[in-house]
Amino acid sequence: MSAAAGVVGRGRARMPALRKVARNQRIGTIGGLIVLLFVLGAIIGPMLSPYDGFDQSLGERLNPPSLAHPAGNDQFGRDLLTRILLGGRLSLLIGISVVSCAILIGGTLGAVAGYVGGWLDRIVAASADVLLAIPALLLGITMVAALGQSLRNLMIAVVITEIPVFIRLVRGSVLTLRERDFVVAAIALGNPRHVVLLRHIVPNLISDVMVYASLRVATVILTAATLSFLGLGVQPPTAEWGSMINEARQYYRVSPHFIIAPGVAIMLFILGLNLMGDALRDVLDPRLASKSSD
Repeated sequence: MSAAAGVVGRGRARMPALRKVARNQRIGTIGGLIVLLFVLGAIIGPMLSPYDGFDQSLGERLNPPSLAHPAGNDQFGRDLLTRILLGGRLSLLIGISVVSCAILIGGTLGAVAGYVGGWLDRIVAASADVLLAIPALLLGITMVAALGQSLRNLMIAVVITEIPVFIRLVRGSVLTLRERDFVVAAIALGNPRHVVLLRHIVPNLISDVMVYASLRVATVILTAATLSFLGLGVQPPTAEWGSMINEARQYYRVSPHFIIAPGVAIMLFILGLNLMGDALRDVLDPRLASKSSD
């Protein structure tokens, strides 16, 4: 009973802190609600929709929004709202998968290079600088052109553009943390270098990486949509926001809803991710928290 009461008490003690965060981060809360709405729509929306998203109905092609089709129909009479939800599912898959791979590869390289130093650090840092010197979109176009047009190659190309970003982020944090007293003390106690890195340095990087990852998911989704819009990413009939805008270009005069609907979806989702990422940064960064309390 006492243990259960303690758990309940700690849960109740956290509630005022959570309410305080929600009050102080109203814009971030709005962003989180937008993201949650898109995530739920992407996961369960297509299953609840009465339309398939791929079934063609040429008699309804380019119809404007109506009660039966709230976002209208595309050039083949397919329901646009269902396809937008399917595109959101694919965009979430691309964003989360790409950022996760970039954190795994780039974060590992940056952590090892920053902690070990020497020639390894110089090589990794120089390689990241070279990749960062190339515009991400141009690098992505080059990689997709070299690998071929497919979803897998699109994700590989965007991962390559994101790896140097996380190398620089993690490496810079490790260079600062390795001089801290608790790390120096752990080394003085005779702990192996990999133990010091995994137990004392990496846990202190998690909050920074989480915040930055939420912001980079938005960038990845926008980059993937841009590549698909250019015809270098996801190919029809697969539903993807950038590809849908590309298909709608030739109909924007007669059926503006066709191009507006996926464009608004991209805008709102990117906005929600950025607002949520900014709020997470303010909450998890103790320096910003202390300034706001002052």
